[in-house]
Amino acid sequence: MYTNYDAGTFQVCSQLLSLEKTLRRQAQGSCLKIDVGSEWANWATPQILLREGKTSEARDAVKKVPSTARYYRDLLEAAVRLRLPAELNRIASENATLVAGGDDPETSYQQGSILAFAGKDQAARHLIRIAIESNYCAYSALMNDPLLANLRSLPDFMDLLKAALLCQEPVLAQRNSNTN
Repeated sequence: MYTNYDAGTFQVCSQLLSLEKTLRRQAQGSCLKIDVGSEWANWATPQILLREGKTSEARDAVKKVPSTARYYRDLLEAAVRLRLPAELNRIASENATLVAGGDDPETSYQQGSILAFAGKDQAARHLIRIAIESNYCAYSALMNDPLLANLRSLPDFMDLLKAALLCQEPVLAQRNSNTN
């Protein structure tokens, strides 16, 4: 599945999707070059392209995303209009009622960011909140992720930022106590 990755490298590369814009692009490009053609690279590529504003390239790249549920190809296809709008509405509606995001809160964040890109703000905010509540704090991602640009103008976006800030406080406090 991840042909050139060990578990640690996969974890690091997955987390790179949430870093600052410049560093994120450089690091993601490096990770994609390490494992070009892998399931992970095929999944990450359209998301990177969307964040770079390259929607038509992302549309082409989505076709290489594995169809297994963990890669949410249906959502990616709907977001780049490879599926009918009714499909996007159905996916957004299902995601807006999720109680938990599964084993990996990063997935909730990533799906939320794609829904935000597609204009499905309620479902996007819901999934991002689930991610934050599951300790995927994502404060800098909330501030910088290009896919969230439309969400930032909504009044309740500040609630997400506050929740993300509160989420990271224990981690920062622990790190500060370890350096003193």
